[in-house]
Amino acid sequence: MKIKDLKVAVVNVPSLVKIGIVRIDTDEGISGYGETHCPREHVLHLKKYIIGQDPTNVEKIMLRIRHLGDFKP
Repeated sequence: MKIKDLKVAVVNVPSLVKIGIVRIDTDEGISGYGETHCPREHVLHLKKYIIGQDPTNVEKIMLRIRHLGDFKP
């Protein structure tokens, strides 16, 4: 199984911080959702680095992101 897409939707809740909802799609039709509290552009910047990665190996993906000097959204 490989990651094939990453999408971010921003939800603006009155009197709260904007929240990003992240969806990661795999080549086997499985999707996963997460939450972020950083700008949408920061998350989309990581898309090119995680496409093709195994979504079950979270530690490897996070090390790859951190190796780039990026933060964990």
